[in-house]
Order: sequence, then C-alpha cells, then structure tokens
Amino acid sequence: MSTLDGSGARRAAMRLVLGQAATTAAIAAICLIGYGTRAATSAVLGGGISVAASLVMAWFMFRGAASKDPKLILHGMYRGEAAKLAVTILLFVAAVRSGTIDAVPMLVAFIGASFAYWFALLKS
Repeated sequence: MSTLDGSGARRAAMRLVLGQAATTAAIAAICLIGYGTRAATSAVLGGGISVAASLVMAWFMFRGAASKDPKLILHGMYRGEAAKLAVTILLFVAAVRSGTIDAVPMLVAFIGASFAYWFALLKS
C-alpha cells in the first residue's frame, strides 16, 4: 500500500475501529459475568465512546482524502483530532450525567478500547 492509497487506509481505519469494538465486547462480557448488567452496560458505554471518537476521527481524516495535497490531508488530521477530543468529552459528560453508570467498568472499557486502537496502530 502506498502512502496515498486512500482505500487501503480506510480499510485499516475500519479494522482499528472493529478491534476497539471487539475489545469493548470482551470487556462487557467479563463485566456481565462477574458484576452484572449495570457494569456490562457501563462497559459498553465506555468502549462505545472510544469507538465513536475513532469513527469521527476517521470521517474527518478521509473526508478530503481524495486530495493528494499533503497540507489538506494534514489539516484533515488536525480537524479529526479536535473533533475526536470534543466527542470524547461530550459523550463522557453525557454518560456521567445520566447517573446510571458504574464509573470503573466504563473507564476500564474506554481505556481497553483506546489501548486496542494504539496497539493496532503500532502493529501496522
């Protein structure tokens, strides 16, 4: 894959997001078995926040990926990172304000999904 192969990069990004979703599902299953439905739901929310933020990042990055101009690609990455941070903060605030979550499973799943993302990036 060349550095300008947009379709290959999109596929790689979607594999990263699927890895995050799988990690979230595994953590939620462990929480369901060990701690019940509230913990599992909280884990799904935490991992879901990470997955949603990664999808937003990918959308912003690849929105203008047809361009071969490195400056436009870099600006898309910057916008994507800013949007990812904003989505993460907003979703965490919404989850905490709901009052129906367990913080520890939510954070463990968020961190686990985030590590899955970074591990996949390092692996590729």
